[in-house]
Amino acid sequence: MSLVLAWFFIARDAKKFAVSPPSPLVDMDAMYDKIFSELDEETGAVITPEELNKVLEAFIVVLIKKGIVAEDIKSANVTEESELSAESIAAQIRKENTELGVAHLALVRIIESSLTYLKGINALS
Repeated sequence: MSLVLAWFFIARDAKKFAVSPPSPLVDMDAMYDKIFSELDEETGAVITPEELNKVLEAFIVVLIKKGIVAEDIKSANVTEESELSAESIAAQIRKENTELGVAHLALVRIIESSLTYLKGINALS
């Protein structure tokens, strides 16, 4: 009887995931490692690992405020494409984190890498 019940629940969940797969979760450590490994020399020279971590946390906070992130990243449901531009996100991060001492160009490059990473794991469309 327990085998039949187990088979039933496994088959039911497999069908549910096949029809509507869950949104991918963002692993902040994996995101940090990927972006850190892809930093160019110029950006890597002007940012510390702690600052990179702060920038990524601020980036996620901005996405939460835009309604793109809940407990997990969903497909972007943004009306204007410009809302997800690296420049607009950088401006919002600067506005909300005045103590962040990262050069503007470095901030924009990190945000571009972050957006590319999220698109690469199908977290954003």
